[in-house]
Amino acid sequence: MLLVRLFLLFVFGLDVLFNFSSYLSCHNFLYALRRSKQSNIFSLGIGSKKTIDDLGDIYGKVVLVRVDFNVPIKDGLVLDTYRLERAKETIENLTKRGAKVVLMFHLGRPKGKIVQEYRIEPVIAKFSEMLGKEIKIGPDAVVGDELRELVSKMNPGEVISLQNLRFHSGEEKQDEAFAEAILNYTRAEIYVNDGSANMHGSDQVSETILPLLMQRRGLPTVLGKLVVEEFGILENFVKGGIDLALFGGSKFEKIESIKNLVSSGRVKTVFLSGAMAHLFLKAKGFELGKSKIDTELVSEAEEILALAEKRGVRIVLPVDVRLDDGSLLVIADKKGNKIADIPPERAIWDIGIITLKMLKDMMEMIPSSGRIISNGTAGWLEKGFPFDWGTNDINRMLINHPAEKLILGGEGAFAALNMLAEYQGTPEQFNMTILTAGGAALAYLAERADELTPFNYIDTK
Repeated sequence: MLLVRLFLLFVFGLDVLFNFSSYLSCHNFLYALRRSKQSNIFSLGIGSKKTIDDLGDIYGKVVLVRVDFNVPIKDGLVLDTYRLERAKETIENLTKRGAKVVLMFHLGRPKGKIVQEYRIEPVIAKFSEMLGKEIKIGPDAVVGDELRELVSKMNPGEVISLQNLRFHSGEEKQDEAFAEAILNYTRAEIYVNDGSANMHGSDQVSETILPLLMQRRGLPTVLGKLVVEEFGILENFVKGGIDLALFGGSKFEKIESIKNLVSSGRVKTVFLSGAMAHLFLKAKGFELGKSKIDTELVSEAEEILALAEKRGVRIVLPVDVRLDDGSLLVIADKKGNKIADIPPERAIWDIGIITLKMLKDMMEMIPSSGRIISNGTAGWLEKGFPFDWGTNDINRMLINHPAEKLILGGEGAFAALNMLAEYQGTPEQFNMTILTAGGAALAYLAERADELTPFNYIDTK
């Protein structure tokens, strides 16, 4: 590395020490060196998995379709219809071919009990409207004679749905009897997994034991179009290398994704906000008051900082923050050196204006041919203004930047879609792809095949 730096100093001159654009040239050169030596891209082998396009004649056959319609609902209205919109292609494909489609999904965490706020009626009503078809719903018990009768009366091209899978305690307990019951009461002949956002659901009967039982009976298990499309996009995006990775939000498990991207040499710069930034600020010696943090992961953040320095990856942390009382506090200079700690009685609820300006300057250095990936929110979005300022400003930057952008599913995707609505545009108009997969996409970035077990229960070609 010393020889490389001496070579760069010779090529670019002493101004590299003082001129940011020259620094960027060096940074890009080092990145190219790392890319040439990096390991192969983690592959799920989606190309080898059977899809609905591999099914023959399905006219009149009962097809179980696992979707992910776990969407936010308020006062009986679906707040975010994106997952429903993205599921339409697979369902329409099957119904046009004359299949009898039986939808399966969970909503919230009712923990095996019938909970009114987690009934799927609002979701199905909205999807029925979007699909232009009536969709009847099975019994509250999920399985039983009422379900058998409902399926028996179906005509080719019709759609019904099981009630919330998690109303039955067996869904999250690897209960083979529950899987058997679904099969017996529906008499399903084909299984389709199109729940892209839930492909890391290793404890879900509907995504593991159920397709396994169908395979044992010699019945087809295939992927839907959404899963194939989203994970294909994700794989190709990572393969091309990432100029900037934005990670925010409050789920600390994404630290594994950050670590893997840094260690694999597939990213140039990582910008951290939200609770994820708290880990790294703590690792650098900042006191964070009442800010959300998982102290057990601070040592891992320290490892990633050291690894990033070794690999030539730039990790950028907030230099100013907005506290829970709405005030702004500068905590570091632009080099990241500590200026102030968070007062003991206060907590970080968003990033500050200086940090946003710093990010804007960084993004202006990314060419139109560049690639940006984003996951999570910068602040506590639910609290509204001014704690949504950071998230909204970042989304404006992403929308207005010509580079290719990939937004992972979850709260960050919801915020991006809301900002697109303000611009009265679609993701495609702004060179942006928004996935429904959030946790599953993070598991892919972390190369955690053990967390993506539903792929194991799909037939190979």
